[in-house]
Amino acid sequence: MLFRSWRQLRPDVVHLVLAPSFFAFAPWFLMRAARTVITLAGEARYMRHFYGTAKRLAVRWAIARADRLVVCSADELVNLEVVAPGHSTRATVIDNFTDTARYRPAVDPAVSEAHAPVIIYAARLHPEKGARLFVEAMAEVVKCVPTVRALLYGQGEEAEDVERAIASLGLASVIERGFAVDMAPIMARGSIFVSCQMHENLGSSSLLEAMATGLAVVATDVGATRTIVDEKIGAVVPPSAAGIAAAVVALCLDPARRVACGVAARARVEARYGAEGYVSKLLPVYRDLIPGD
Repeated sequence: MLFRSWRQLRPDVVHLVLAPSFFAFAPWFLMRAARTVITLAGEARYMRHFYGTAKRLAVRWAIARADRLVVCSADELVNLEVVAPGHSTRATVIDNFTDTARYRPAVDPAVSEAHAPVIIYAARLHPEKGARLFVEAMAEVVKCVPTVRALLYGQGEEAEDVERAIASLGLASVIERGFAVDMAPIMARGSIFVSCQMHENLGSSSLLEAMATGLAVVATDVGATRTIVDEKIGAVVPPSAAGIAAAVVALCLDPARRVACGVAARARVEARYGAEGYVSKLLPVYRDLIPGD
């Protein structure tokens, strides 16, 4: 049925995003029924730092067979050249994007900020994402701002370790744990978003979603983070519990700045990271692959 539908569609270009789709479509690569574009949204970084041998080989195999590559940041382009030398010449850097209609402030920021600040962390619970670091930072934040509450959303291999840390630090009543496919309603509950990535924040979908929702941002100073996060929308800090906590506390204690940062974050996403801009950069990649176009 899959292949019958495929023949009926007869696509000119197939675009695969994220590693699971590379593996799911492995038989298709052998058929070569259409031109292929692959987006690397951190896979090259994971190949370099985290993936085991089998997964590295599988992603490298897909990269070698793609007609064009899209990478989500200049940092990912560097990682691509390290893990798959020579293939970066077929890659185009296109910043990630988010849906600014779906992710947007739920209410007037001045009204929502009348309540206790809510800190949000949302990511896959993987060592690169720094969930344990967020928990340690919140243990410091609550000492200075006892009314603060946090939402830690995500699942992954560090879930049990994170939950043990929450319990051991006495934060069960402070940090709400959860997982949601649709994060828009969760983001809308927040005041500050914390990104604790260990290697790179640029390209983070959660970060862009939080900014579009009008949240102030605290992000770790790694990779090209400073090209998207600065003092106008929050703070860039060392990847340490103390540094993260200090920035969060400062924003918690300054509601006017918190609101201003959120407004500026929303405006930045609208100007730089909307879907329209992404599509305008992606279409030339497709056109280069379509015969006779």
